[in-house]
Amino acid sequence: MCSDQSAHPDTTHAAAELIRGLCDKYQALHALRVTRHAIAPRAELAALAAAYPGALRELDRLPLPLIERRLASLRAVASGAAEMQRWMTLQSAYHGFMRAALRLRRALLSAGERSFVDPAACLARIAYVAAADEPAPERWDALALATIVSPPGGRLNPWVLAQVASACAVQPADIERALFEEG
Repeated sequence: MCSDQSAHPDTTHAAAELIRGLCDKYQALHALRVTRHAIAPRAELAALAAAYPGALRELDRLPLPLIERRLASLRAVASGAAEMQRWMTLQSAYHGFMRAALRLRRALLSAGERSFVDPAACLARIAYVAAADEPAPERWDALALATIVSPPGGRLNPWVLAQVASACAVQPADIERALFEEG
């Protein structure tokens, strides 16, 4: 996993959980793609987007054969027949970081939080608890919280891509390729 990505102390269990999550995502994408002519229920799409930010863009951009290859690769890893691939790690890092950032943004704005001098106290007030693929509370410093509330240019995605790229020692374009291209 990328540095500072996982809050889970048992990395083997955490990696298996991340693979199961990605497998669930690709099963959902596959089901939605093969029923492309039917209108997907809004609630199903909203749940997919909430759990895996960027997944709806994947649904729009990825060809069915690539979705099927990714699902097969994830199943092979889940069964122990293959090793985790870099694109899997990058996707997990992106989805977790973006999901956490979006959740933090909603909570901070709802709570009217505007001062981030004491990030730990702020996170405690909004009851931030990191999922296995989300950054630990220590990752969110005052600058990060302020950026989440008011991202540069009003767009959170470029900042998240830069943060995940830094944590994973790659370029932001590498993460975009892991999400939206063959890899």
